[in-house]
Amino acid sequence: MKKVLVLSPTSGSAGVDICLLHFVKELNKKLDITVILPPGAFLIEKFREYNVNVYELPLEWWFYPSVSMAEIKNKLYRRNEVIHRIVDIIKYEKIDYVLSNTTTSWDGFFASSLCGIPHFFWMHAKYVDNIYTNLSLEEKKALYKIMSIGSEKIICCSSTLARQMEEIIDNVAYVQNGIDLDEYVENYDIGKNDTFNILTLGHYNANKNIELMLRAILLIREKAPNVYNNIRYCCYGPAEADYYRELKSFVEKNGLVDKVFLNEYLETPSIVLKEADLYANISITETLPLSVMEAMATGLPCIVTPTDGGKIIVEDNVSGFICDTENIIAEKIIELFNDREKLKIMGMNARRRVEEFFSLKNYNDFIQFFSGENHNTMMLADMIKILCDRTSNMKVRVLVIYPEAAQATFAIAAELPLELLKKDGKVVPKYTGLANVSEKDIYESDVVFCVRYYHEEVQSLIDVAHKFGKKWIWYIDDNYDAIKFSGDGIIDHVSVKNDLYERMFSKADCTIVNNRTIYELGRKITPNIRLLPTYQILDSNFNSDNEKGCITFGFMGTLGRDGDFTNVTRAIVKIIEKYGDKIKVEFIGYIPKELDSYSNVEHFEFINDYMSFRKFFVSRHWDFALAPLKDSEFNNSKTNNKYREYSSMRIPAIYSDISTYNKCVEDHYNGLLVRDTVDEWFDAMDELVLNSKLRIQLAEKAYEDIQKNYSIYSYADRLLDAIYENCASKTSEKYLADEEVLNENRRWLIHDKHIADNMYFTGGIHRKRYSEYIYVDELKYIKMCFAKTVDGPVSGIVDIIIKDDRRNTITDFRENLENIEWNMWTRIPCNTFFNMRNRKIYVDIRFKYKKDSVKVGVWEYRNKKKLFSKIHKGHLYLDY
Repeated sequence: MKKVLVLSPTSGSAGVDICLLHFVKELNKKLDITVILPPGAFLIEKFREYNVNVYELPLEWWFYPSVSMAEIKNKLYRRNEVIHRIVDIIKYEKIDYVLSNTTTSWDGFFASSLCGIPHFFWMHAKYVDNIYTNLSLEEKKALYKIMSIGSEKIICCSSTLARQMEEIIDNVAYVQNGIDLDEYVENYDIGKNDTFNILTLGHYNANKNIELMLRAILLIREKAPNVYNNIRYCCYGPAEADYYRELKSFVEKNGLVDKVFLNEYLETPSIVLKEADLYANISITETLPLSVMEAMATGLPCIVTPTDGGKIIVEDNVSGFICDTENIIAEKIIELFNDREKLKIMGMNARRRVEEFFSLKNYNDFIQFFSGENHNTMMLADMIKILCDRTSNMKVRVLVIYPEAAQATFAIAAELPLELLKKDGKVVPKYTGLANVSEKDIYESDVVFCVRYYHEEVQSLIDVAHKFGKKWIWYIDDNYDAIKFSGDGIIDHVSVKNDLYERMFSKADCTIVNNRTIYELGRKITPNIRLLPTYQILDSNFNSDNEKGCITFGFMGTLGRDGDFTNVTRAIVKIIEKYGDKIKVEFIGYIPKELDSYSNVEHFEFINDYMSFRKFFVSRHWDFALAPLKDSEFNNSKTNNKYREYSSMRIPAIYSDISTYNKCVEDHYNGLLVRDTVDEWFDAMDELVLNSKLRIQLAEKAYEDIQKNYSIYSYADRLLDAIYENCASKTSEKYLADEEVLNENRRWLIHDKHIADNMYFTGGIHRKRYSEYIYVDELKYIKMCFAKTVDGPVSGIVDIIIKDDRRNTITDFRENLENIEWNMWTRIPCNTFFNMRNRKIYVDIRFKYKKDSVKVGVWEYRNKKKLFSKIHKGHLYLDY
């Protein structure tokens, strides 16, 4: 019996998980199956019931929606340990074949290559444009080709997907997904009740396009009120928070709260399927939606959009309708509501179609692939060994320039995540204030990470960094195109054009932001910008008991907040007048001057050190907190910092109802949202003073949200991607060579008409050839140092031709000698050249110039006739 290792990076019960469950259920007695899943995955216990061997490893999605090509390349750096653990499992279990369930994770792909055994991708979807927005078409094609080179087959889940992939790669097959029909009982009672139930199962995200159905329901309300009064639309699934909040807001604003029910994820969909009358799948893209098969197996007609999968499963006007607009969707719902006999016939047709084409027996087609020998992995294995061996111990030297007046921003943006990465052996950070930065600091770093600064002094330092071939990462968390500083220190929230600020976006090699408004601003200036998730550290020792004998609330934040507090201050005065010494108000940092004279208002100076501030903040034991921001472009460009800080300490809070907060706070669920009026601020404070149960509920739900959605590891992982990408290549075409090496070799240079024995010149039209062994997987450019015998002008040209071992030209380069910077590195760009078998390359150099007293050449190593060069190969350098 063949031994097959299956790896799946998801841990829920989405379509790909259920497909894997069906695969194992059907083939477990025909193949010896071992499965690797993430810890705590939904399927672990299921597989153990089938006596399947299960390992738990931290498998990851390599291809999340916003991923870029650079991030994909850098994934290998951090996946090295997991990949080698998979290798150990392959060897221990004596695995014959590896199957990766989905193309979103490549851990098994690389592990099988290292072991030299056949690998297969089970492909459920392409890298579609509306989800993978940061990958170009050419980059996606390149990824498909890499998958093809390293795998025996790319096994697609549908014939349509297979045909599309055959236009790009050759080794494609398909096995159509199926479901276990025994789990779904056909419902013969659809349409018998007055209430008409419409159902959708799946993630709440933009691709699922649920708002299309909501717009159709609004049309039904307009066109057929009698139908509208009797329909219910229910959705079930895991949620992407921002999209889910947008849907809830749409439902509330359009008066659909008694018609549309956005429910949480459901592990057993058969329960709600048997209560439905109609199923809707209105996604933008679907390859072969399992939920549609499940609905049809229950005897439900389906309304689907014209996706690849929808058109495969549903026969239009037979087992459902294929609709592309909300108008047509509305018409078909009205038609089926009024014609219950047609509804029932379509449901019966739906069940028959699934029985004929989408049953578990489809998975038996996999067996044909698990035979024979491996043909495609050995060449890839050579490359992977090189990458794994050479990157496993890489530590990047990061020079961090931080604003001494903004220690909290420095700690959150840089210090905390970098110290975490330091513990993992990934980076070696060095922290310095702007006043103490030296050129030596920049030169000795691999990359510079600057927090906030953007003025001219900093931009001149970027020039220094580029001179040394170092890249500059800039972190910015405020929109300085949306405020104006007046002479008396007052900040005006007005739109301005800040030329220095905008220039910094284009001058930095990479800009990191946490807010989409700033991201969109930066994208208009440069493509080199990353939107990283926010995070929050938690204090496990926090004790919320308030021993002050009164309700205490307050605000913490920096100075200059008068504009945000105009109405809040008046509301606080009203609360003080109502409750007197039963309450206490505390301010850390900023305090409105109108409240200075009140005896139950206390002020503390702001603590600049972040960890010391958190320790002090915890000690105050507030019952609730305030987070006012007036509705301005500047404030809407901020992150939800107050929400994260308060929630991490289980402090419920009242937040301004602007985009900074209303995307993360659901009113009366994990916080209170108020408009900027005295009455709304007063009412919210009054409610929290009186309602201790509400305070506890808000605090717990907010804390749970922080635990679940604001992990420092996610931010650190994305930050490391940016660091790796920007320490990998140099920006300047010419930069100073290593000073020590040049000093050692400077004695080679002769200041008379003789030629040194250890420097080889090519005068006239004669050619000089160097043979270089390149121990790299990928060649991007070569750097060399040109020299001349004496100082003085020289005119002419130099031609450089770089060839592979078959004498095929990789690149050629011509430069005027007048433009040469002598004794400095000159970069010779190459068309990217993959060199998986460590072949030679040849460098031909030909000078053409008028021979006077000056002779020119290139630096070589003593007595070796070997080019003194640096060869760029992705992320490391070799000196010859």
